[in-house]
Amino acid sequence: MSKYAESFCRSPRVTAYIDQHFVLQGEAILKDGKQVNGARRADGRYHIRIGTVDGKAVFWLRSRLKWYLATGENPDELDHVDCDRSNDEMTNLRPATRQQNLFNRRTRTRSNGLPRYIYFDKKSGCYFAQMRVDGKQKRFGSSKNPKDIPNLQEMALAVARSKRGAFYRERAKSPAKCPGGRRKR
Repeated sequence: MSKYAESFCRSPRVTAYIDQHFVLQGEAILKDGKQVNGARRADGRYHIRIGTVDGKAVFWLRSRLKWYLATGENPDELDHVDCDRSNDEMTNLRPATRQQNLFNRRTRTRSNGLPRYIYFDKKSGCYFAQMRVDGKQKRFGSSKNPKDIPNLQEMALAVARSKRGAFYRERAKSPAKCPGGRRKR
């Protein structure tokens, strides 16, 4: 979205238009008395056409529109608690920072076969646990024995749970356990 269109989406003119034409009734969004569901995008989210800027259609994500209609707030980020991008129920949405939203996402399989937060240093021949904490990379232990990998990972996971709070989520091992991720068609 262009900067002009982005500023248009957050402008008082657009929010006034939304307030005048859109209503949230339970979980349904009504525009001028008729229910609108929006169109499903390739990434699994739904968007709804709000208006036009310079003759081009401007869309809001259905989740963002629901949140705005229910609370009157337009946060920078909304997080889907269950990771399902198409599940826009109000109980599944929460405002978040970009970092918090990234905590609650599905990860890709690592090519080296090691669990997340575990790395191997070829020079020293050691496995070590490492993650970013408060903006800095921290190491939580090391071992030359591959059998110690679960212990190293548990140390890192304990820190992740304590730092990320409600946004911490055990990662799914397969896409079926974490709906809303990109799926092949």
